[in-house]
Amino acid sequence: MKRVNLIPADIQKQAAVKAKQRIFVLICIVSSFVFVGFINAQYLRIKKSERAVSKNKVKARDLEVELANKRIEFEENSKALENIELEKKIVLQRIELLDSKSSRGKAVSSVLVSVSELIPEEIWLKKIILNDDEISIKGETLDNTIVSKFMRDLDTHKIFEKTDFKYIQKVETELRTFIDFEITSRIKVDTL
Repeated sequence: MKRVNLIPADIQKQAAVKAKQRIFVLICIVSSFVFVGFINAQYLRIKKSERAVSKNKVKARDLEVELANKRIEFEENSKALENIELEKKIVLQRIELLDSKSSRGKAVSSVLVSVSELIPEEIWLKKIILNDDEISIKGETLDNTIVSKFMRDLDTHKIFEKTDFKYIQKVETELRTFIDFEITSRIKVDTL
């Protein structure tokens, strides 16, 4: 059987051209959608990047503030360290002076260490005077029995002997009442 096409050739050509035109229009439409989608994706990516950049700017500002605070803290700590080093140097010079000033330097240190070990917490020292073989201690306390205990402790210590009152006086102020005192004790030079 033979097939016969009853549609004239011009109409077939027109139908083929229309079909190609439809395919072309469809391809243009699809391409337009793809292009618009691509542009939209690029736009969204740019907006996302802008948001990330603004967040990073905020973080960068926060980090700059933190860095500035850390710099200030570092400078303060550096100054404090310099002060500590200076104080350390001064203390070392004083210790060296005590040790080198005379043969008594170490003895003076030993006496002061002994006094600091014996002094009760309830006594506040105002002055310590060291002579050749005597120490004079001036201070304050709220209770004179503490002064008596301190004197007994000095007398029983291996370095001190013959502890005595120079004076003891009750002082009354608007804020408080306290005992002002001065005691002396002989230093056993041969035990140093």
